[in-house]
Amino acid sequence: MAGRLIEVLAPADGCEPIVEVLEGLDTEWSWSDTAGDTAVFKLVVDPGGVEAVVDALQALLDHTEGAHLLVLPLEAHVPRPPEPEVPAKGEEAKAEAPPAKSSTRIARDELYAELKAQAVVTRPFLVMTAISTIVAAVGVMRDSPAVVIGAMVIAPLLGPNMALSLGTTLGDTVLIGRALRTTAAGIAVALATAVLTGFVLDLDLASGEVASRTEVTYGELLLALATGVAGALALTTGAASSLVGVMVAVALVPPLVVAAILAVHGHWPEAGRAFLLVASNVVCVNLAGVATFYVQGVRPRTWWEAEKSTRAVRIALTIWLVLLALVAAIIAVAGVAPHVLSQD
Repeated sequence: MAGRLIEVLAPADGCEPIVEVLEGLDTEWSWSDTAGDTAVFKLVVDPGGVEAVVDALQALLDHTEGAHLLVLPLEAHVPRPPEPEVPAKGEEAKAEAPPAKSSTRIARDELYAELKAQAVVTRPFLVMTAISTIVAAVGVMRDSPAVVIGAMVIAPLLGPNMALSLGTTLGDTVLIGRALRTTAAGIAVALATAVLTGFVLDLDLASGEVASRTEVTYGELLLALATGVAGALALTTGAASSLVGVMVAVALVPPLVVAAILAVHGHWPEAGRAFLLVASNVVCVNLAGVATFYVQGVRPRTWWEAEKSTRAVRIALTIWLVLLALVAAIIAVAGVAPHVLSQD
């Protein structure tokens, strides 16, 4: 991960407490200017150290009018910062202090900002959902895996689900509400678009793309759980590009499209199986997301918020586990399995 540049802006009058806190922080490089009316502090830190800096300054900044803290991505640092010195064998006892621990995940505030932006119902979000639905419908009807994969990549429904997992982990009811509204709006647009497309285009019921979306087995559950963990890890480590693979693995739009089109053509049992695949993906992604964020140490800053988030995580994990057990029971009892649909 690239480093981070932290800028702190505060009124120069009375900024001494901020200076004292900054002097006690472990940074690669720092600079300050307190000569003018506004004091400016700049720090270069490892991505894993951002959260410690933010937490150390949060209380001071909250009570300092006009104070701001900005976290910016650092593309390059010239000259390169020196590598940390490793004490020679037998010299560990001479070290003045142990090296600071470096986290491998990005700060909660960076993660929150990224996912909050994906949990907002905007015109581009709705348009991209509709476009991805049309592309998926054409790909399914042509039995073209390449076209369906393209629809998976551009579909924006995974972001709100990851935001829901983060909101649950932090006990943030505002983010949870936004994520739920955005997910509901996206699913509604996808279903409406798929229904309209189903009336316009003919469906090849023998298509492999259709049959694969009416298959729900324990393998699909394991796939969704594994890719949900991978998606949460990609977000917390700043490897957002890895989300493309996760989008392809647990995309929600293609099975939604298949379910809607099958329902339009009167194939209700098969449509139910496709809807079950959508539900299992949603359950597994959120279960894996909450668990991964929690294991990664994503927590609120204050102890009272931490207690609230712990309760939220327990409740959420219980709900998702119950739903997962319900889906598994349906698979076991009903024997949901792939088969080739016959043309009427």
